[in-house]
Amino acid sequence: MKDPGFKKILDDTVAQCIAAIEKDGADTLLLGCEPLQAFAEEVRQKVNEAGYDEIPIICELSAGVAMARAMVDMGVVQVARAYPSAGLKAIPECW
Repeated sequence: MKDPGFKKILDDTVAQCIAAIEKDGADTLLLGCEPLQAFAEEVRQKVNEAGYDEIPIICELSAGVAMARAMVDMGVVQVARAYPSAGLKAIPECW
């Protein structure tokens, strides 16, 4: 946190987040760049300090893990038609 390079990256990220909220009307922030996800807590703190604590911040890694867990809990499995074989009852025309 004491590194000036880190502080600049954090400040620039927070500035972009605030601009997205104020200028573009963003109601959710997505941190999709993997290296930025390491700064998620610091970004959250700075966004809260700016008065936007009601805006959720979502990181793609944790969202992906949550989605994978939800799919497992729902019993979602690979569909045979996604990778057709001769064992399909109704063979697609494109196959």
